[in-house]
Amino acid sequence: MEQSTAHSISDAQLIKAGYRVLCIAFAAYEWDQLRRDDDPDPLDGFLQFDEEELSEELLKLSALARANDDALNTLDQSGKAFPDGIGTLTSNGKTVPLSPREACNKIIHARKMSFDLSRSDKNPIWEEWYASQGHSVRGDFKVPALLLEGEHFKTGPWEVRLELIPFVYAVALPHVWQWNMTGEK
Repeated sequence: MEQSTAHSISDAQLIKAGYRVLCIAFAAYEWDQLRRDDDPDPLDGFLQFDEEELSEELLKLSALARANDDALNTLDQSGKAFPDGIGTLTSNGKTVPLSPREACNKIIHARKMSFDLSRSDKNPIWEEWYASQGHSVRGDFKVPALLLEGEHFKTGPWEVRLELIPFVYAVALPHVWQWNMTGEK
């Protein structure tokens, strides 16, 4: 009998899953521009699925990334591109950086999720690299985040602020760790 190998997901599947998550996140910034001030609005027919779609796509992406990580140890590698984490985890009064694998776990086990449609004058991916090169690049960048809550059976309640763009880069782009995002040599 042949030995079986672990399942892994193709790079294209992960990239497409990440693409879908980012499309939903960036579209959320524009919905208010299409609405009227009165209610109900015809757009409500579409928006009734807004949170459900994001939740489903995040679960798919997280599950696929975890499966690949189990088979190929990809998330430890991608975490190297984000040495300060891709968000924060707060539990028992302590806040720590969130790794890509832990972010997948928290998405899968979250009991509550909300969307933070923030903006920043700093690029959410390349800010550190620009600074290392002596540049100060400012703009109006969309920096969506997820606020997750849940409870671990041993350690109790937890809260996560997940920076969505770095998360998608870390879990959906298979070789993101090869990119010099911080400017370190």
